[in-house]
Amino acid sequence: MGIETEDNRQDLRKHLGEQFAAYITDGTWLMTSEHIGTRLRTGEEIRVMLEFLREYFDQIDVVAVVRRPDDLAASAYAESIKAGRTWKFDVSYANKARRSYSHAMFAAIWTSQLPSNTTFTLRPYLPQRANNDLIDFVLKLAGVNPHLRNSFAPVESLNESISVEAVQFLRLVNPSFPSGALTNRLRRKLISALTEYKGNKVTLTPEIGQFLVDNDLVFGGLNPRDFMGDALWNEWFALPRVATKPWPELDDSLLNQLHDYCKAYGVPTDRSRINVFEGIDAVNKVRNKVVRLIRW
Repeated sequence: MGIETEDNRQDLRKHLGEQFAAYITDGTWLMTSEHIGTRLRTGEEIRVMLEFLREYFDQIDVVAVVRRPDDLAASAYAESIKAGRTWKFDVSYANKARRSYSHAMFAAIWTSQLPSNTTFTLRPYLPQRANNDLIDFVLKLAGVNPHLRNSFAPVESLNESISVEAVQFLRLVNPSFPSGALTNRLRRKLISALTEYKGNKVTLTPEIGQFLVDNDLVFGGLNPRDFMGDALWNEWFALPRVATKPWPELDDSLLNQLHDYCKAYGVPTDRSRINVFEGIDAVNKVRNKVVRLIRW
């Protein structure tokens, strides 16, 4: 799984080209993928993708919906742990994730690569609006009749929220399970089991909150003066600062409880992992290298 080599990219390009040739017709087409924003990291990657799309579309309008970093940070960290990562939620992690917090840099990279007949628009993600009806939100931004949403079949969400205790537990046992929150069946079963554990909500910690303040990233490096006159952006900048809260420590009793909880749901976990705190990252790196060798 994943696009790691030039051959991988060419295979994906061929597959998408065949799909477009088979299904694209005249009219307006909507495509959504959060991974376009997180996986394309350089101007050259963006340029190549846009040139590929221009083979099939006369006009391309890119709309990027951005979430306040103080609202995003804890959730994004939890998602990375669900996918198999083992890093701690600390300043070292925040420095690695800085690109996902810097909306100003993100916008600058995209706008520097736009060919003709291509636009780029940055829009604010407002939880109380977008979460209520994200489909209508996107259709309205694209200038499409929102009544079209009635023709869409409901999709069951695969993005399950887990408690802060479950996130910390999962980080410890991740080396025992294959990576891939959506692609590995055993990991999905583990996450589903932990979803049922009712603990505390994943929150922004004081350490990461201060990191965002110190690095001018609470607003993603964006300046409110650049968005004056736009009511939705005004609302985005005016949202209260997300409150911070330290995460509870996992003692032996709670760890054993979580191990038993997973076992009861049919996903036994390795209890020896509760004593492996410092060596987790090294173990995970070795495991990933082995996976890559197997792919080759």
